[in-house]
Amino acid sequence: MESGVSQKITDNSQESGEVEYEGSVIPYKIRRNPRSKRVIIKVTSDRTVTIVAPPKFQASKIHTFAMEWAAWIHKKTLGSPRPLPPARKYCIGEVYPWFGGEIRLMILKGRETSVSVNDKEIVAFIPDGLNNSEEDFLVRNLLLFCFRNALYKYSLPYFRGYSEKIGIPLPILKVNDKKGSWGTCTPKSIILNLRLCMAPPDIIAYVIAHELCHKIEPNHSPRFWKTLEKVLPDYKDRMTFLKENGYLWTL
Repeated sequence: MESGVSQKITDNSQESGEVEYEGSVIPYKIRRNPRSKRVIIKVTSDRTVTIVAPPKFQASKIHTFAMEWAAWIHKKTLGSPRPLPPARKYCIGEVYPWFGGEIRLMILKGRETSVSVNDKEIVAFIPDGLNNSEEDFLVRNLLLFCFRNALYKYSLPYFRGYSEKIGIPLPILKVNDKKGSWGTCTPKSIILNLRLCMAPPDIIAYVIAHELCHKIEPNHSPRFWKTLEKVLPDYKDRMTFLKENGYLWTL
């Protein structure tokens, strides 16, 4: 069967479509970004397909672009050999990867909202009277808060050590819930994805070293990789591990 695209446009804010490839239909959404200069296809770990395009880029051209990339979209979604990442339920006893080990979620009701962590558990305190949706939303946000703080504290020694080794001033460290990248280097700071809490320590170290080396070389030129290799001679193994396993670290 030939590949094809069906177009579904309800209004400018809710554009979507479907790619048909080898008998399979794969839906996607279109997101307009005023900063985009070209069309980009993004596939998340749960196989959601989003096409990011400039605001004035014609919808018909976006769908034509999707059709041209139908085989690639299928490969990254229905044709992917990877299992789907775990679907989080935010319930008592749920287990999360934690700095190379595991940690269990405990939920206690009837108290003011707060969260604490020890060697074995993340303990989320929530009030009574919430429905399931409200409870899930609150527990997830407590987890995000806990992960953010834990990663910030854990990463500081790496930042100090690698900054000194590379020979650069210690940058500002930020941790957020940014999707799509594990780390980002900005002119004034390094931003880490809080999901790195789920990674083993050597992978956290790799992401930190990688971003700090961008302070020397902002792109991925040969000079950049040589700088990183001096800091982490086995960076290729760590990078491969991150690519192969990072999709499992979900919240």
